[in-house]
Amino acid sequence: MSGQSDIRRTMATCRRLMAAGVIALGVSLVSVAIAAVIPIGGDCEPVNVAADEGLSRPAGPPPDLDGLLREMAGRRLIRPSQTLAAVRDSGAAAKLLGKLKLQGVVQIADGLVAYVQVDKQGTKTVRAGEKLLDFVVKDIEPSKVTLSLEGVEVSLSH
Repeated sequence: MSGQSDIRRTMATCRRLMAAGVIALGVSLVSVAIAAVIPIGGDCEPVNVAADEGLSRPAGPPPDLDGLLREMAGRRLIRPSQTLAAVRDSGAAAKLLGKLKLQGVVQIADGLVAYVQVDKQGTKTVRAGEKLLDFVVKDIEPSKVTLSLEGVEVSLSH
């Protein structure tokens, strides 16, 4: 059951990170709102950097800031991450893999079946989705079986 407790800990960590992200986003939005409402130094004169450095002003009328702000308001500014969380490899998968030997893969009516020799336990017949020792059989191909243990995937082949 170590795998399930690791998954629970990982899920709890993800929830805490998401909560921290939501808080940070909220603080950022409040800061932006305050900056938009409170004027900065009421008696300051605008600085024309272009004139000071001998640069010319861009041609055309100034941009329509209200239109730009309305357009931005309809967009999603923050996108969720598309990467997978890192998996810590404790070495348990490699250790257990040493107890297994792929004997063969057979095509039957409803898919592929793998015959795996398990050290001191004999030959086991497995299909994708079933358990083998502490592994879950992720995939069976004609010359390879992919196993998963606590998020770590290993391959068993001839």
